[in-house]
Amino acid sequence: MPWWVVALRLTGVGWYIAACIVGGVGGGVVLDRFFNTQILFLLVGLILGSLGAGYGVYRMVLPLMKEADHDPKIN
Repeated sequence: MPWWVVALRLTGVGWYIAACIVGGVGGGVVLDRFFNTQILFLLVGLILGSLGAGYGVYRMVLPLMKEADHDPKIN
């Protein structure tokens, strides 16, 4: 696989992490305002966004790792 394809995939991973965390925090802020709570839903959104980002990164990077195991140029 060319280096630029790997670079684009890893850039996509970075954007995915940012979107998950920002989405979780943003949803938490909206729910905090709606239910008039302090930071309860913000923290829950941050935790859920981080867990979702971790799982998504695992699923995105796993094919790259499997391909690296089979590529004779890397080993």
